[in-house]
Amino acid sequence: MSIETYRKIDLLIFTLLAIILDAINVFAFNAFPLGGFSISLHIIVSLISIIRWGYLGSVVAVLGGLNYSIITTFIGENEFSLQLITMEKVIPYTLGNLFIIACSLYFLKWKKSEIVNQIYLLILYVISGYVLICLGRSVLGLFFNQDFIFTFKEYGLRELFNAVIGIVIILIARKQEGMVEDVYEYLVRFQQSEKKHKLEVQKMEGSETHEKFDG
Repeated sequence: MSIETYRKIDLLIFTLLAIILDAINVFAFNAFPLGGFSISLHIIVSLISIIRWGYLGSVVAVLGGLNYSIITTFIGENEFSLQLITMEKVIPYTLGNLFIIACSLYFLKWKKSEIVNQIYLLILYVISGYVLICLGRSVLGLFFNQDFIFTFKEYGLRELFNAVIGIVIILIARKQEGMVEDVYEYLVRFQQSEKKHKLEVQKMEGSETHEKFDG
């Protein structure tokens, strides 16, 4: 399998993961009288994907945001009709979420491994992602005559809990081998480990052959 094919499959999996998790959370929280509150995980999934693939990981935030805006609209209106989906509801959660792509600028200053291994940098990276999507959504809201300051505060309050959850998730995920890591670096290390293992096996087999011959 080529690295390009692997990347497409990986991004597809992360996008589907974000979509499924958001759908489950929205429908689950809708079953309780929480005033429309729900947890959204597509941003943290996208931030992990950006570490894995760079700016291309932002596609998860865009498609995840599209899914989230559609589901929450249906739930809020209590009706499943495509006529309810308007640009005013979709654009901020798609193009606005694209502002998260700026998080890839971190990689110009630090190596991805440095960000992942230093907790304060990782937390700063996550917080930056949520601030950027709130900024992006608020900027796009201007095209629909929405007040920037009010919208930014509203999104900020809405995403505050999501950011906390996201930090917890990424701190746990970083402990999993190859999860929160540059895929290219991981594959190189994996191949080197495989070569080393094969050499060790060959040495052991060679040693056993000599012992049998000497015997």
